[in-house]
Amino acid sequence: GASLGIAFWPSFSWGTARRKNIALIPIRSPECKRNLVVSLRSGRQSSAVLSDFYEYTVQGLLAVKNGEDVISEARETPPH
Repeated sequence: GASLGIAFWPSFSWGTARRKNIALIPIRSPECKRNLVVSLRSGRQSSAVLSDFYEYTVQGLLAVKNGEDVISEARETPPH
């Protein structure tokens, strides 16, 4: 075969292509997006770890929504 193909490449989570034979072409129209839902069950006691994870996840998703580069920041921040 011709070894040709097309794929969706989520640059936010996968980063940039590192191979020279790959060309990333941004899709500007139509707008491509997806919805993410994060929830905690109401009426149930959550552990401190679960509550911390929930808050961390929500804050991270809000940062992404606001255009912040959370991937670079996470790579530069050493773990606790």
